[in-house]
Amino acid sequence: MNQKPVILGRLISEELQTLGEPVMKTIEWHLKAHGVFLDADNSLDVRQTFGYLEQIVGGIAHMMMDEIYEILVQRYSHAALQINPDDHVLSRIEQLLAANSAGEAQ
Repeated sequence: MNQKPVILGRLISEELQTLGEPVMKTIEWHLKAHGVFLDADNSLDVRQTFGYLEQIVGGIAHMMMDEIYEILVQRYSHAALQINPDDHVLSRIEQLLAANSAGEAQ
């Protein structure tokens, strides 16, 4: 099974929890209304999810993705990657998740 969406969903959920329960529930409702389920095992797309988060929380979505990127860098520091720091944070997250998925497949 591809763990990429599961890991991403879990990290987004953890970031949402920092905003408080009522806010988290509202955002989860918004995401689900658009067909985005954070506990999905194969359908979570980082760019689509970011777009919907940005609709409801604006700039906080950027901060959340920056935090998620930092967590992934620490978690996957063993991955031999050449990530361009000038790339958008979503591209860097996708690269880290792809590298992890490729490592799991080996």
